[in-house]
Amino acid sequence: MNNNVVLVHTEYGSIYVMKNDIIGLEILNKGYHEDNIVKILSKYTDGGMVIDIGSNIGSTSLALMTMDKSCKVRSFEPQLYLAQMQKETMKKNDYLDRIRIYHNAVGHKCIRSITLSSTFNHIDSLEGRNSEINYDDNHLRNYGGINIGQGGEIVDMITIDSIFCDTEMTEKISLIKIDVEGFETEVLLGATNTLNDNNLKAIIIELNGSGQRYGYDEINIHKMLLEYGFTMYSYNPFKREFTIANEIGNLNTIYLRDIEISSPQQN
Repeated sequence: MNNNVVLVHTEYGSIYVMKNDIIGLEILNKGYHEDNIVKILSKYTDGGMVIDIGSNIGSTSLALMTMDKSCKVRSFEPQLYLAQMQKETMKKNDYLDRIRIYHNAVGHKCIRSITLSSTFNHIDSLEGRNSEINYDDNHLRNYGGINIGQGGEIVDMITIDSIFCDTEMTEKISLIKIDVEGFETEVLLGATNTLNDNNLKAIIIELNGSGQRYGYDEINIHKMLLEYGFTMYSYNPFKREFTIANEIGNLNTIYLRDIEISSPQQN
């Protein structure tokens, strides 16, 4: 690992982060990445299997395995460097027996040798520049902001259903987290059998308009999940309240199925 990588000790365990990455900086400066969200998600792991798609350095997986000692994780990260960092984090916390890390892209069908982009799509593009991937420079990056494109790393694409079609798999899938830079529709199209599994109770998905780069309207994702019986919720981290949402937000959206929330208040 390069000189920008440091080991940070958090309430969820030790995690390797990059000092020049926005997730790493959040962990270094605030204690963790999306701390309120991982605490919400821990309510729905229920000792089952968590699917973490676009897992980056593994911060969500680490936190959920720490809060639920019975849950297991299947983690998917197409960037080899980030997947390797994640593996070192899990090794440091003695979690390798509870997680399997796939160095793959996830989509609607299995394809050998797709190419990732060699440029960033968030911080760099907002500042009017594109940069080749260099994990050891001094610029602030969003290393998770890589999408399917040209000039970058070559990986295989798999589907969620292709992984979980094994009849010998006994773990129930309780939660899916999806953060794939606009590729959400493709991921869901490759997970129809998984979405039909009644054990699956919660999905958190990032909907920020980035699906437009692939020609997708994210309202169709919303309609698809409603058809599978999910209800969309928003969460107020200050009031610690769940409410049924009437419209898609601009970041993480939570969908729940067959879960009774007696009151908006969640302790």
